[in-house]
Amino acid sequence: MFRSTMFYGRKGLPIAVISVIDLAIWDLLGKIRGEPVYKVIGGSIKDAISFYITGPEPTAAKEMGFWGSKYTIELTTACLDLNINWWEELKLTTGEHECTKYGFRRLIEDRNIDILQPDVMWVGGMTELVKIAAQAAAYDIPVVPHASGPYSYHFVVSQPNCPFQEYLANSPDGKSVQPVFGDLFLNEPVLHEGKLQVSVLDKPGFGLELNPKAQLLPANSVLFPSPGKEITATLEKEEGYEVVPCDVDDVIQTAVNLVWSSPGFRSFSRLLPIRLRRGEKKDEVCLSATTGLSIAFLFPPAKANGKESAVSPDSQTLSISRQ
Repeated sequence: MFRSTMFYGRKGLPIAVISVIDLAIWDLLGKIRGEPVYKVIGGSIKDAISFYITGPEPTAAKEMGFWGSKYTIELTTACLDLNINWWEELKLTTGEHECTKYGFRRLIEDRNIDILQPDVMWVGGMTELVKIAAQAAAYDIPVVPHASGPYSYHFVVSQPNCPFQEYLANSPDGKSVQPVFGDLFLNEPVLHEGKLQVSVLDKPGFGLELNPKAQLLPANSVLFPSPGKEITATLEKEEGYEVVPCDVDDVIQTAVNLVWSSPGFRSFSRLLPIRLRRGEKKDEVCLSATTGLSIAFLFPPAKANGKESAVSPDSQTLSISRQ
């Protein structure tokens, strides 16, 4: 399959397709042998997996049982008034959008990074991920897979240079642990107190059972709209809420932990700039946004062109739908 991608490029969608086929084959092999995938690729070297959390509420990580979270942006923002000139000797991680062992080879051999973060669903599947881990181990570089839920769990428990795993928070408030793939599976392993016991993975293959009632999104609701299509934001005035006054070309910045897309996935940047233009109606503004999903924005007291906007109380709702 890899050889056949030379006409289409050996990154991106062709490799992602190979990845899911590869994972399906590993799942089938495990079920034929009656063993979990982690035993097929070498067996467990630990009793439990430790997780750090990527999500919109890093301060809630400790309460949820996680040992760490991504908080660097919040930390540096809080330190702005201290006039810090630089941050020294930060560990550099990369790789979630890299593909195949060939793409990772240069990163590893040039020693440009401290931690590799390949994604088993994008890199070429479990077959390729195991090879990348072997390359990294030869250079004493840890591998911490990017997200991918239970597919990554089987890999992490079998590899000596995988110290922990990322958990991608996708609960509505970012303060609770839910299955990574939502309701797609009936029995997806869910971690507890920031850990997952390996015994939970002791089922043939990846041990996942598809939910026949899971509702898949149609492709045209996931793919980005073509340039020029706009999304209309209707400002719904509710009791006790006031609408942020928006002028043409105003840029509103809002804390991203209040930004949601319809399936529950969020963006994880600290601030999301949104450019507005006047709509045809007085209660409408149009967003120049590249998304094909219905989104609801909850705005705290926002800044328009650097000035505080008058909002009472502290939030308002923008309900967004495709025009």
